Formats: sequence, structure tokens, C-alpha cells
Amino acid sequence: MDFTGEDGWPCEFEESPWGVALITAIRALPGGDALDGDTVTAQARMIWAVAEGGRDEELPRNRSASQEASEAEIAKLVELSERLADHIEAMRRPALSALTNVHAYPFEAVRSLRAMAEQAKVAYSEINVSSAPRGRRQKIEAAEVAFIAARLFEEVTDCRATFTSHESGNVSGEWPDFLSAVYDALGIKASVPAQVRALNKKGAQIQH
Repeated sequence: MDFTGEDGWPCEFEESPWGVALITAIRALPGGDALDGDTVTAQARMIWAVAEGGRDEELPRNRSASQEASEAEIAKLVELSERLADHIEAMRRPALSALTNVHAYPFEAVRSLRAMAEQAKVAYSEINVSSAPRGRRQKIEAAEVAFIAARLFEEVTDCRATFTSHESGNVSGEWPDFLSAVYDALGIKASVPAQVRALNKKGAQIQH
């Protein structure tokens, strides 16, 4: 993936806003200042990669849906494909010439759209949802980043990723502070207390 610096120009990961923020968060850990540049950059990049993977898993194409919703999506695809093909075929010479001048060939798209519509109609018989999805959508990115951040915290600090709970529902400690900094660096909107407690319940190398 290409990264962009604050000045808008392409840059290396460690010079990007995300890289700088993650490296700063790792360096701030007890023992983080002793890490060499290549190591801390690799650690920051690992967190970034996990976040990217989790974000991809949250995309609609990777989520389940009910039979009814799936059939509705196919029907919408058929409708939009046919409408767009009809629109292109109804376009007149000036617009078509302008498209051709910029190497856009709309009638090639028409053939693909017509084929897509026909294939989508056949796809109805291929939809087979045994059970509708239940429960709230999981924050996969937040959970996976919390896990890798906990492992990294323990590796750098040589301490268990523990936390202190408060009656207010908040948590405190170096581990949740680090996770908060990581979330801020990546722009993840998730509850640090909720993710810390969820990870603790799973026993994923987190001990309260």
C-alpha cells in the first residue's frame, strides 16, 4: 500500500501520520525507548496490517445476510444493471463522442451490464441461507487490534497487560492507555474499556 505524508506527498509508512502515531505510542511504553528503529517500525506496521485485515472483514461483502435480504440485493443488481445499460443505449452522439475521446467505451459496458443482469437472474437459485444472522455486528477491527496490541505491550514492557476497573465503568493502567493511543492513531471508534474487558474474558494472555 502507498502512504501519504502530512504534506500530501507519497512517503514511507514510518513517515505517514499513522506510522508516526503508532511508533510514538510504542516508544512511550516502558522499554519502548530501547527499541531500534527497524524493530519499532516493524511492530507499528504489524498493528497497521492487523487493522487493515479487520477492516476488510467488516466490509459488507464479508458479512452474512438473510435469504430475503440476499434476494433483494440480487433484484436491485438486476434493476440497476438494466437501467444503466438502457441509459447508455439512449445517449446521443455528443456525449458518446466525449466519452470516446477520453478512451471510455460505453457500449463495452453495456455488454457487461446485460450479461451481469442475466447471470444475476440465474443466481437467485444459488442463494441458500440456512439461518439469518443474529446479534449486533461485531467490531472485528477493534477486537483484532486489541489482541495484537496486548501481545505487543507484553513483549515490549515484559509485563502482563493488566488494568484496573472503576465503579464508573472506566479502566486505567498502562495497557488501556496504550490501546487508547493505538485506536487514536488508527482512527478506530471503539470503547477501550469494553475491548479490554472482552479480551480479558477470553484469557488471551490478559490477566486481571
